[in-house]
Amino acid sequence: MALNDIYLGESGSEVLLSAFAREFTQRRIEVSREDRTASGRLVKDIRAIKLGFSISYDMISHTDLTVIADLYDLEDELSLIVTRPDFSQDTYTVLLKPFDQTRVKSVGCGYWGGVALELEET
Repeated sequence: MALNDIYLGESGSEVLLSAFAREFTQRRIEVSREDRTASGRLVKDIRAIKLGFSISYDMISHTDLTVIADLYDLEDELSLIVTRPDFSQDTYTVLLKPFDQTRVKSVGCGYWGGVALELEET
């Protein structure tokens, strides 16, 4: 595995996602409940912190997009493996949300743009 590789798929059979024109974002998702007490004091109960991930492509080939669409069509939890700058790997169980795609070039195998994958840790 190389620096900044990202794999996605069913556990044990993850596929390498194209790094061409890819941007990767990781964020924290706070699972909490907050409300005000009778005195007006704001209280918050943090249940868990989960991670959310965005993988966006300015441009992606039809072949690479088909692989991602096939993973979405599984309608199941997926394994996300992220190779960090120190070459360590983190593995997460995630759900892939629906995504849009825009045809930008129809020559050859075709290219798509504006593809933003949203994944959320289960």
